[in-house]
Amino acid sequence: MSDVNYDKLISEKVTEGEELIQKIKDQIEELAEKGRTIAYWGEYGTSGETYYSTGYVEDNKDEDGMVDYIDFGDNRWSEQPGSWIASSDMC
Repeated sequence: MSDVNYDKLISEKVTEGEELIQKIKDQIEELAEKGRTIAYWGEYGTSGETYYSTGYVEDNKDEDGMVDYIDFGDNRWSEQPGSWIASSDMC
């Protein structure tokens, strides 16, 4: 039997990957904020997410001051920017 703990090594790599993904998402958020735009991550309609920057939300409020295309999928609408929102909840 091998002395290598493969389960531990796999778990460490998964954690490393999750941390790297979060670091990249943080960089994407920063770019979206600077550009007053939105950013997408993943596959739309399944595991995809959309990031709405503060500037983008401010630039796109309707006459009621709401941005009603930010939908959490349960009939709640949000004008709160700076969130990764699952696209699958919007379908």
